[in-house]
Amino acid sequence: MNLILRTATLALLLSQLGCRTSSPMSTASGIRHFYLGTYSTQLGHVDGKAKGISYWSIDLESGGLSKEAGPWPIVNASHLCTSLDGRNLYAISETSEYEGKEDGYLTSYGVDPKNGHLESLGSISSQGVGPAYVALDQSGRFLLLANYVAGNVVVYPRGKKGRLQPPSANIQHSGSSINPDRQEGPHPHSIITSPENDFVLVADLGLDKIKVYGFDEETGELTPQSDRDVSVPAGSGPRHLAFHPSGHYVYLTLEMSSQVAAYRYNQGQLTLVDLYSTLPPTFSGSSSNAELRITSNGRFLYASNRGHDSIAAFTINADSGELTFVHTISTQGKTPRNFAIVPGDKLLVAGNQDSHSILSFHIDQESGRLTSTGKKAATPSPVLFHFDSRH
Repeated sequence: MNLILRTATLALLLSQLGCRTSSPMSTASGIRHFYLGTYSTQLGHVDGKAKGISYWSIDLESGGLSKEAGPWPIVNASHLCTSLDGRNLYAISETSEYEGKEDGYLTSYGVDPKNGHLESLGSISSQGVGPAYVALDQSGRFLLLANYVAGNVVVYPRGKKGRLQPPSANIQHSGSSINPDRQEGPHPHSIITSPENDFVLVADLGLDKIKVYGFDEETGELTPQSDRDVSVPAGSGPRHLAFHPSGHYVYLTLEMSSQVAAYRYNQGQLTLVDLYSTLPPTFSGSSSNAELRITSNGRFLYASNRGHDSIAAFTINADSGELTFVHTISTQGKTPRNFAIVPGDKLLVAGNQDSHSILSFHIDQESGRLTSTGKKAATPSPVLFHFDSRH
């Protein structure tokens, strides 16, 4: 086997294990680490009781969960991401006040490479009230943010030591949809870049649309591509987006209708495959879905249900992008807003926002079915899991 082939094979194996090539021994230890974002104040949708971001470990065999450090104080850290090199963590504060003004904010942290501890590098305005989602572009040079309440999307260049610079783009959405309580105006709920880093997709719950932008990875500028925008069924409320590892498909949770929408993707164009309920056919109560995650091997998709209080599992047809419902499983608590697939695709960890617990599940490698590990930990107001890219 020549050197190029050996290198490519090693990289593929590491990516399937959820590792970065800079830390290939991380999974061998049998432990993975994650940051847990939490709610700390009372909002309309949550009575937050936590104090900030904490650092946890999960045992890859048993699914056991242990708090390692924290909390690092921060208000309503409901979404997090780390830089590609793992040296920085970014957290939004889902709030309506910053430095005496109506605004939300972001905090940049330096990450201690020895133990994952966080050091604040300072905060910056989110350019609007109620930030909901933050993510890096594929190059790692820019941070993208969606302000749910204010209805705008913002791009920040990353500067020295990972500190955020003044925005390179700030675009205000406009319009509404049919639900006067939830869709009286624009509410961007997630923002991601395409695998090629040339387009940005924004799920706007208030508009019932996926907004598409051209993205300049040199300048961080956004260019509206209204001819590529996609409308979803009125009143369904698009929430979170995720690309299939192949890059050929995009999946979207429809929060208000408890569905997942599947799309074929080609150079910024989205074509609907189908819509799939995340609830069992016998359920008749009130529920809304939230997060969705796809295993790194592209075989399985999961979505959380709040109200039904469960995780729904699907298999993915790699040739068509179609989903097949497998089952739902209880999260043994209330309001599973967020969850994550543990790198390696063998475990899933979920948080019950309103009953203050996190727990883990085994993922069956053939069927995608989830079974409880029996491991559960009490912790206040968990909302966002983000795995440490170092180990």
